[in-house]
Amino acid sequence: RTSTRMTGSKTSRPSTDMDGEVIRILARDGVELAVGARPAANADGPAVVVVHGIASHMGWYDGVARALQARGISAYLPDRRGCGISGGERGHAEDWSILVDDVRRVCEEVRGRHPGAPLGIIGLSLGGVFAAALAIRRPDLCDTLILPAPAFASTVNVPLARRLRVLRRSFTNPTKLYDLPFGPKEIVNRDDWRTALEGDALRT
Repeated sequence: RTSTRMTGSKTSRPSTDMDGEVIRILARDGVELAVGARPAANADGPAVVVVHGIASHMGWYDGVARALQARGISAYLPDRRGCGISGGERGHAEDWSILVDDVRRVCEEVRGRHPGAPLGIIGLSLGGVFAAALAIRRPDLCDTLILPAPAFASTVNVPLARRLRVLRRSFTNPTKLYDLPFGPKEIVNRDDWRTALEGDALRT
């Protein structure tokens, strides 16, 4: 693994940058995963891994990481493969189990950095699906699982014709990117936040 630092601006809007330490972890297939790190002053205190949702990245949750760090909780924010500054095909993974294994590797890295400390996983939206799958597969790996609005089911009505087109292209062009049937205007209710998220160059 290696570690670097990234810098970003600080505004009252949701940040789209991570300005703490960034750890690099290799996935099982060699893809480099980027993990934002905000370790607390006391390394023996609890640690948490924040798994982001669809189309987002670690920068969206740096404010959460700062708040946790200020309360003595070390926070780690992985960018999912193909998202943010992690490697991999943009917005694509060959199989869901690869994404779960990526989270496992991040959790094992955090365990190694904080041996004996309680470890929690916060899985947001789609990240909640991978966090829950990991907790089922490896119940020994984390002590706490928090799932704010996990994406176990969708309330977005996608027309049947579009679903069939996506299904067909999953065989003919599996790495094609699609516009989501929702965006920042459905996620947040503040115009300045929507503007920040819509203009985010790392949003996939």
